[in-house]
Amino acid sequence: MLPFETALLALVLAAYYEMYPQLKDETVYLFFDEIQNIPGWEKFVRRIHDTENVRINVTGSFSKLMSREIATALPGRTFSYCSCF
Repeated sequence: MLPFETALLALVLAAYYEMYPQLKDETVYLFFDEIQNIPGWEKFVRRIHDTENVRINVTGSFSKLMSREIATALPGRTFSYCSCF
Protein backbone atom coordinates (compact mmCIF):
# COMPACT_ATOMS: atom_id res chain seq x y z
CA MET A 1 0.00 0.00 0.00
CA LEU A 2 1.24 3.46 -0.86
CA PRO A 3 1.71 6.04 1.88
CA PHE A 4 -1.55 7.91 2.14
CA GLU A 5 -2.21 11.03 4.18
CA THR A 6 -5.28 13.07 5.00
CA ALA A 7 -3.92 15.89 2.84
CA LEU A 8 -4.59 13.69 -0.18
CA LEU A 9 -8.17 13.16 0.99
CA ALA A 10 -8.62 16.93 1.13
CA LEU A 11 -7.27 17.19 -2.42
CA VAL A 12 -9.81 14.65 -3.65
CA LEU A 13 -12.66 16.70 -2.20
CA ALA A 14 -11.19 19.92 -3.62
CA ALA A 15 -10.85 18.28 -7.05
CA TYR A 16 -14.49 17.18 -6.92
CA TYR A 17 -15.64 20.73 -6.23
CA GLU A 18 -13.33 22.03 -8.96
CA MET A 19 -14.87 19.61 -11.46
CA TYR A 20 -18.43 20.27 -10.31
CA PRO A 21 -18.58 23.81 -8.89
CA GLN A 22 -22.31 23.97 -9.53
CA LEU A 23 -22.78 21.23 -6.91
CA LYS A 24 -21.04 23.13 -4.08
CA ASP A 25 -24.41 23.84 -2.45
CA GLU A 26 -25.67 20.28 -2.93
CA THR A 27 -25.16 17.49 -0.42
CA VAL A 28 -22.17 15.34 -1.35
CA TYR A 29 -22.15 11.69 -0.33
CA LEU A 30 -18.70 10.38 0.56
CA PHE A 31 -17.86 6.72 1.05
CA PHE A 32 -14.58 5.70 2.67
CA ASP A 33 -13.61 2.06 3.07
CA GLU A 34 -10.68 1.05 5.29
CA ILE A 35 -10.01 4.71 6.04
CA GLN A 36 -8.71 3.70 9.47
CA ASN A 37 -5.41 2.90 7.75
CA ILE A 38 -4.78 6.61 7.20
CA PRO A 39 -3.24 8.33 10.23
CA GLY A 40 -5.38 11.21 11.45
CA TRP A 41 -8.43 10.28 9.41
CA GLU A 42 -10.77 11.06 12.32
CA LYS A 43 -9.81 14.74 12.31
CA PHE A 44 -10.29 14.95 8.55
CA VAL A 45 -13.75 13.37 8.76
CA ARG A 46 -14.73 15.62 11.66
CA ARG A 47 -13.53 18.75 9.83
CA ILE A 48 -15.38 18.08 6.60
CA HIS A 49 -18.48 16.95 8.50
CA ASP A 50 -18.51 20.24 10.38
CA THR A 51 -17.61 22.54 7.49
CA GLU A 52 -18.96 21.00 4.27
CA ASN A 53 -22.41 19.92 3.10
CA VAL A 54 -21.55 16.21 3.14
CA ARG A 55 -22.91 12.87 4.28
CA ILE A 56 -20.06 10.53 5.19
CA ASN A 57 -20.08 6.75 5.26
CA VAL A 58 -17.07 5.04 6.80
CA THR A 59 -16.53 1.29 6.67
CA GLY A 60 -13.64 -0.87 7.64
CA SER A 61 -12.19 -3.20 10.21
CA PHE A 62 -14.52 -3.45 13.18
CA SER A 63 -11.83 -3.50 15.84
CA LYS A 64 -10.27 -0.24 14.66
CA LEU A 65 -13.45 1.64 13.80
CA MET A 66 -15.39 0.79 16.94
CA SER A 67 -12.80 1.79 19.49
CA ARG A 68 -13.52 4.37 22.18
CA GLU A 69 -11.05 6.73 20.50
CA ILE A 70 -13.37 7.01 17.51
CA ALA A 71 -16.33 7.89 19.72
CA THR A 72 -14.19 10.53 21.40
CA ALA A 73 -12.91 11.96 18.10
CA LEU A 74 -16.35 12.10 16.48
CA PRO A 75 -18.81 12.77 19.33
CA GLY A 76 -22.43 13.03 18.22
CA ARG A 77 -21.46 12.38 14.61
CA THR A 78 -21.51 8.60 14.49
CA PHE A 79 -23.98 5.85 13.85
CA SER A 80 -22.70 2.32 14.29
CA TYR A 81 -23.87 -0.69 12.41
CA CYS A 82 -22.17 -4.05 12.59
CA SER A 83 -22.74 -6.69 9.98
CA CYS A 84 -20.89 -9.54 11.66
CA PHE A 85 -20.78 -12.83 9.84
